[in-house]
Amino acid sequence: MKALCFVWIVSLFFIQCKDRGISSEYPKEVTSFSEKGEGLPFFTGKDMRPTWDSEEARRLEDFQGWDQKGVLFGSNEMNGKICVVSFFFSKCAGICPMITRNLLSVQEKYKERKGMLLVSFSITPDLDTSQKLNSFAKERKILYNKWRLLTGDKKKIYSIARNSFNADIFSPRENQEQGLSENDFLHSESLFLLDRKLRIRGVYNGRMPSSIQELTEHAEILMEEDSKKSI
Repeated sequence: MKALCFVWIVSLFFIQCKDRGISSEYPKEVTSFSEKGEGLPFFTGKDMRPTWDSEEARRLEDFQGWDQKGVLFGSNEMNGKICVVSFFFSKCAGICPMITRNLLSVQEKYKERKGMLLVSFSITPDLDTSQKLNSFAKERKILYNKWRLLTGDKKKIYSIARNSFNADIFSPRENQEQGLSENDFLHSESLFLLDRKLRIRGVYNGRMPSSIQELTEHAEILMEEDSKKSI
């Protein structure tokens, strides 16, 4: 009998919430995730919350660095392209090799397709010179016209990772216990899909083949969206 009463009370609560409209009880930033629109979402906020309001979208901040050929490369060169962004360092023996292998499959899929670019920022730019990155690229058969490995100012790269992508898993309390500071960078395995206006449209686990498959499916959606707009 008590269990039956509990179920009745809970049911009544949800009915009342539905009648009042839960979204009226909480601010938009809490409930906007349920207001699904068409196509891929944009991402906003520190928690990378999905939104279908393009005005709230997180974007890649302006930057310039150098690629594996020593050529100046920045956000202007990415603008107008669908980009897959990642963070790595050439001496990484942990998650990076696996992510690189998965990104090579993306490179293979799009090697003949224009308007698609992979961009990887080194988080140890003081060690990863253009020459070092070029050797890294040759060893792994990275195609220059399809995948740029970037080095440059360390503070700027960290700013991009933290402010544009929230790609740093820096935790002040935990890291201080390990003797780390904000000058240290603990990158995640996340990959980020950007549209032609450099807005984040997807976040993926670079170690998981299923997530890589989802990334390519979403890239196709962005390409289809662009083709429809051009008609």
